[in-house]
Amino acid sequence: MRVETLCGFQFVNLDAAAAPIGECFPEVAAGLREYLPHLDRLQPVEWVTAEERCNWKVSVENYSECYHCGVAHPSFTRGVIDPRRYDIRADGRCLRHTTTAVDRAAMSYAIDASDSEHAADYSSWFLWPAFSFQVYPGGMLNTYHWRPLAVDRTEVVRGWYAPAARATKRWRRWPSWTAPPPSPKM
Repeated sequence: MRVETLCGFQFVNLDAAAAPIGECFPEVAAGLREYLPHLDRLQPVEWVTAEERCNWKVSVENYSECYHCGVAHPSFTRGVIDPRRYDIRADGRCLRHTTTAVDRAAMSYAIDASDSEHAADYSSWFLWPAFSFQVYPGGMLNTYHWRPLAVDRTEVVRGWYAPAARATKRWRRWPSWTAPPPSPKM
């Protein structure tokens, strides 16, 4: 077993002989720091856990496209990102999602676009097999962690991080605006 750190996040690898995380995902640390120059000053804001009634691979496959986003995540596609510019590309073992924010007048929250070069952009880095970093417009970091519970059940844990100055009551409510609807009971 090996524990490694990537941009302040700890990753556990049960295979001590596996390649190091930085070798598996060589562009992630630089990319995150490019989109989040204040990455080292982020603090946890909120955790959202949802159980999905599907195999973890189905959940990950769903994450790997955004054709469903307009219907399933309207607050995301109407108030955060521009779905017409959404792009997904494979980069080795990393799947990159990128787009820009919607027109600021239509956004569901205010951002300071002068904060950094990518302050008005959205980008994510999916690290195979079950983790993702997402940078939202305005410098909010979201992490996804898929945890298989059974062959037909998956727990998705989302962590939200922001600079201490933004970790306000309003920002603590923000993750609930983007949370997926609960899975129907079967």
